[in-house]
Amino acid sequence: MKGKGKLFQILGIVLILLSSALLLGSQILTHQRGTEAKALAVQIAQLLPPRTEGTTADYSDPAMPVWQLQGEDFLGLIEVPSFGAALPIHALWEDGKLASYPCRYWGSIYDGTLILGGSSGAGQFDFCERLDLGERILITDMQGTQFPCAVERIDRADAPDYGKLSEGNYPLTLFARTSAGNYIVIRCVFDVK
Repeated sequence: MKGKGKLFQILGIVLILLSSALLLGSQILTHQRGTEAKALAVQIAQLLPPRTEGTTADYSDPAMPVWQLQGEDFLGLIEVPSFGAALPIHALWEDGKLASYPCRYWGSIYDGTLILGGSSGAGQFDFCERLDLGERILITDMQGTQFPCAVERIDRADAPDYGKLSEGNYPLTLFARTSAGNYIVIRCVFDVK
């Protein structure tokens, strides 16, 4: 019996060490992805022409221009000035890309239907759970046209389905999975001042 108890004790210690190593590795990878996304956002910002404010009335075609950088397609930047956050927006919805960049789930800022999904990990949409109503969010397309938006409503959802995300006809919707396992859904209106 003593031999089995010692074996289980060693096995427990090994499992604790393995789970700690996995957690540490995950945190390092999340930090690295956040750093890469921020560097890419700086690169995009430097390549953009001078910024001008846009309105949806300026566009009859909702297709947003896409640039390819580092082998990936991007359609612009999302910035949250109060958190110092600036991130590239990946043009395609791919679950594998969510850990690295916010991705377009649906729509276009040009016709007021843009839905962006992201990870709530560090260096990504980690600001979502700390946003307040009225908070300013900027979407800049690859032509330097900037669309200022403001948070009008914050919801929670069990799953990110299109019906829930497109509710209310908001021109910009952000969503991310929270640490609690549900989703935070940030609904924004155009912020015309």
